[in-house]
Amino acid sequence: MKAEAAIFTANENAEKKRIGARNKLEEAALEIRHHELLSHPSGSVVTQMRRIVDEVLEWLEETEHADIFEYQSKHSDFERVVASFIKKMDNKRGTS
Repeated sequence: MKAEAAIFTANENAEKKRIGARNKLEEAALEIRHHELLSHPSGSVVTQMRRIVDEVLEWLEETEHADIFEYQSKHSDFERVVASFIKKMDNKRGTS
């Protein structure tokens, strides 16, 4: 009985972490979607970033049962793209 409870608890904790990783990715995508930089009139960089955000959100809808590592990997990739986007936007502002 104790062994079953321990397995159940381990599975429940793993599921909480998986859902937490999914939620973190979704929150990051939604935060960028509503970021002031994306509210500017369209430009190639802004349009590209909007497309990437939409792709991440679509992936989340279609991939409901990914494992924690998939969510974390997707989040890391997304964060890299966001950092690059912000750098490009800063460079554009600097040359304006």
